[in-house]
Amino acid sequence: DWISSPKKSGYESLHTTVIGSENKWVEVQIRTERMDEIAEKGFAAHWRYKDGDKGESSERLAKMREAIENQDSDNLQENDQDAKAALYSDEIFIFTPEGDLKKLKQGYTVLDFAFQIHSKIGMTCTGATVNGILKPISYELKNGETVKIQTSKSAKPKQEWLKIGKSKKTINKIKRALKDIFYESSNAGREIIKQKFAQLKLDFTDKNIEILRKYFDCDTSVKLYQKFGEGKLDVLKIKIAFDKKEEKTSRQETDLREVRTVEATGNEGDLIIENGISSLDYDFAKCCNPKFGDKIFGFITVTKGTRIHKKSCPNAKDMITRYPYRVISAGWKQASNDQEFIANLIVTGKDQLGITVSITKIISEEFRLNIKALSITEGKDDKFYGTLVVPVKNTKELSLLITRLKKVRDIISVIEKKQ
Repeated sequence: DWISSPKKSGYESLHTTVIGSENKWVEVQIRTERMDEIAEKGFAAHWRYKDGDKGESSERLAKMREAIENQDSDNLQENDQDAKAALYSDEIFIFTPEGDLKKLKQGYTVLDFAFQIHSKIGMTCTGATVNGILKPISYELKNGETVKIQTSKSAKPKQEWLKIGKSKKTINKIKRALKDIFYESSNAGREIIKQKFAQLKLDFTDKNIEILRKYFDCDTSVKLYQKFGEGKLDVLKIKIAFDKKEEKTSRQETDLREVRTVEATGNEGDLIIENGISSLDYDFAKCCNPKFGDKIFGFITVTKGTRIHKKSCPNAKDMITRYPYRVISAGWKQASNDQEFIANLIVTGKDQLGITVSITKIISEEFRLNIKALSITEGKDDKFYGTLVVPVKNTKELSLLITRLKKVRDIISVIEKKQ
């Protein structure tokens, strides 16, 4: 609506864009004769319109027009087109796939449009489908285009985005996101250095950090942390920074990107992390609940120390692929005694006479295990649902028990309940 609020040039009109019968966009402009005079011939035409083509002012305008028309016609046509374009170039209208109309400024990019829809969409934007054609985030949108933003969970704002975004809001949001990413990487890098210092039996002090900062030529310690957090610096070179004479030894150190395990023959609490470190702050991940005997690895978190995961954890692939520099090898310390742990099993099957007796007989007589708890609930369609709590020696014995229970005729499934 440029009638309620005319442009600085004096332009007044009502604009709308609709879909025609052939599914094509049609722009409609509504204005009076006076408004059209200004739109087509400039604001000076308003004088002639008010005089009704009579009077001295009309004669002056006629002489001015004659003088202008005597100039080079090509230049005149070019200037006229530029003048008209200026009237319409302030804003553009973009459609979403659902048909919603969004108003943007001329020159705004796909990235600007993504941030206008929602900050989260902007943060994960990878491009857009414009009128059915894939375009990059730097593509400048044009009036009437239909735009569908493409996103990816792994996408993150980059420094180059500051040159692509045109909107002040977009640029400010990108700057804030880059700042958050910087400090997140810094925290992760700090944990990586701390872990390596523990392995090398070095104190995590300002003095030692200063040695690293100078060796890696970083302006500040925060910049040092950030580069380690992003995987731009080799963690194996930390030892070289403190002892340049042992370069050969440092090359033989365990690479953080290798996820290896020691064969389990010991106690659950006796964990080996990075070639013998057992005094680090770690805990077991709840997503996969690793137990003694499982193949495991360590993952350095930003704020909660090291988390121990199974190699078969559903999140393992994503962590190892996206953050290889935060993965450390881990295994179980070798020992001679087994350590029991409590297994929680969920059993489902057909509700038949004697099924409970069959289950308890296998556990107590075949495996010689004590049942800590057993509850059976009657379900629909003549099925039962049972919960079993049994102490087992290790994961191998647990696996054998589950396999044996599954062979019982009326049992449908046996799964371990995650803690």
